[in-house]
Amino acid sequence: MFQFLLRRVLWLVPVVLTVAVTTFFLMYRAPGGPWDRQKPLPEATRRSLDAKFGLDKPLWVNPEAVRAARADGETNPFALASAALDGQFFNYLSGLVRFDLGPSYQSRGTETVQDIIRETFPASAKVGVVGLVFAVAVGIPLGIVGALRQNTWVDHGSVFVATAGVAVPSL
Repeated sequence: MFQFLLRRVLWLVPVVLTVAVTTFFLMYRAPGGPWDRQKPLPEATRRSLDAKFGLDKPLWVNPEAVRAARADGETNPFALASAALDGQFFNYLSGLVRFDLGPSYQSRGTETVQDIIRETFPASAKVGVVGLVFAVAVGIPLGIVGALRQNTWVDHGSVFVATAGVAVPSL
């Protein structure tokens, strides 16, 4: 049992890393950007916002930061590696590891994503718990009735209700 749990926990790392990489690159490749609105921003404002949120940095590695660190006389390999990894992707990953999701683009940087989650999580948790209780309260009896009356109209009706419940889109 312990080995099973250990394997599951160890598999969590590559799965989370794969999801993070996929999410980052899908958002990067998506058309548009965080500053695209109906009314276009002036180019100076766009550059300022890109610098504030780190969107002006290279995608992967930052050779300019390494050159600047070497020009300042830096010889420590850890400091040079840190400067090299000062790109959008590695900043995103380091923020995920520290649970620092950064400022919200929608609020123009006045709120962090953690603040928004902190405000909205209680309501989301309540809705989730109510939905779970409802699913268990309805699903278990329907499953029992369907199992006791196999291949009857009761079984087919319970399967229909369960399928319809899963197929209803969320708002």
